[in-house]
Amino acid sequence: MPRSASSSHPAPRGAALRELAAAVHAESRRVLSRKLYLQNLLALGVSGLMWPLLSPAQRRCFLAKHYPIWAGLTALRVDPLWDGASGGAQLREYLRAVSTGPLAPIVLAVTTLGGTMWLGVSFRTADVEAATAERVAQEFLRHMASLE
Repeated sequence: MPRSASSSHPAPRGAALRELAAAVHAESRRVLSRKLYLQNLLALGVSGLMWPLLSPAQRRCFLAKHYPIWAGLTALRVDPLWDGASGGAQLREYLRAVSTGPLAPIVLAVTTLGGTMWLGVSFRTADVEAATAERVAQEFLRHMASLE
């Protein structure tokens, strides 16, 4: 049975990436060792049963209170996948989008191809304004550029 767990860490300003990764790894290990992910699965099941009974305003409050995830991030390296399947054809661009749901109203889809990073942003217009999604994308790109 696959295990699914949610972990978080405050990410203090100035923290080194290695230090932050070690802290998140330790928290994930704690969640998995104590099987705390089972609570998450139970809560998701109960919220799925309740979801149709809630108004849109109640859904926003419910999510903010009980599942405070605002965004998701998914990454994909295309080069290794494309090189084996392309038959020599050159791919110059690769932009993808991913579906959002009630638990993550905005998702950043990061893809790398030929040394270039492509960023797709999917968001639920009922929860996130286009200007907010644009600011999130620009801030993400600014932070990524600062890593060079």
